[in-house]
Formats: sequence, C-alpha cells, structure tokens
Amino acid sequence: EEVVKAVVNVGYSPTFVGEENREKIVEAHLMGYGGGDFYGEEMRLMLCGFQRGEVKFGSFDKLIAAINQDIEDAKAALDTPEMAPL
Repeated sequence: EEVVKAVVNVGYSPTFVGEENREKIVEAHLMGYGGGDFYGEEMRLMLCGFQRGEVKFGSFDKLIAAINQDIEDAKAALDTPEMAPL
C-alpha cells in the first residue's frame, strides 16, 4: 500500500455562499502525489492531527492562501520524528 501525506478538510465548505454542503464532506489534498487518477478507487485516511477549525473566507484568494499555508504547516508537522512511525 502506498502511504501519502495529506491535508484534509472535514466540513461544509462555508466560503462558497449558496454552495455550502448540507452534510459534512471530506476533502483531501494529497501532498506530493504523482500518481494518476484514482476516482472510483478505495482510499483510507488516517487523521493524526488538527490544524485549525473551518473558516468562512472573504474571498477565494484568501481561501487558497490559507490552504497553501495549511499545506506548509502540515509538511512541517508530518516530518517530525513523532510522526515517522506513521
């Protein structure tokens, strides 16, 4: 099995007014994933930390900037010795 580090959002996508999800969804950004399309494939996620709560951003650009910061923060956290066994 391939293990890929990821940043995951579990929530309602509140930034997109009128497009919010009625039920919580799970969105995963696979960091460094170089494989192909995996639609229809089984995927398991192991959540091993918490970065921040869900935020309604004032613009799409602010959302993207926050996601990029989340990715950098996650890379740093997941590269610590405590996370190595995972």
